Amino acid sequence: MDRPPEEPAPEDPTPEESARAEERAPEQPASAEPPPEPVSPYGPQPGADAEDAVAPDTAPPARPYEWTPPAEDAVAQDAPPADMAYPPVPQAPAPIGPPTAMTPPPETKDGPGVGAGVATGCGLQVLAFVLFFATAGLMLSFYGALWPFILVTVGSAVLMLSKRWRRFATGALIVCAATWIIVIGPCIAMLQPMI
Repeated sequence: MDRPPEEPAPEDPTPEESARAEERAPEQPASAEPPPEPVSPYGPQPGADAEDAVAPDTAPPARPYEWTPPAEDAVAQDAPPADMAYPPVPQAPAPIGPPTAMTPPPETKDGPGVGAGVATGCGLQVLAFVLFFATAGLMLSFYGALWPFILVTVGSAVLMLSKRWRRFATGALIVCAATWIIVIGPCIAMLQPMI
């Protein structure tokens, strides 16, 4: 019978080879026992076998609405490194003294004021009444005879566009509005059936 040739026996590894093999091999735990399963502080869970349930050897379970502080070592582990910590909270600014009365900035009086506009508006309305009666016979309708009042009102409104004359125009428009509301409006209402 033919025998297969025998393989040569492996030689004993040298100390260097055994050191390399140990480095390559992962470390094996000393004991092959599985780690213990975590025990719930609330006792056995529903569906767990009574044999598997282990009574906790810690303090009684905390009530759900009570806050229990974490262990000190857990807080220390969660803290960020010193170079990544949040910056310190700035201190509150120094208190400011009691509030003072608010004073508006000084106005530059480039043009005439509101009082001059009111006075001029009154004069223009008197002139408008004179022109109204002087030209009423020449106009074909009552509304056409109102042209002097319309002219004064439109002229004052155009002056509102100029920053220098704005206060003056405000005074003149106040008088124009009063004239239209108090005099011209009621006159038109009374004369409406005749017009």
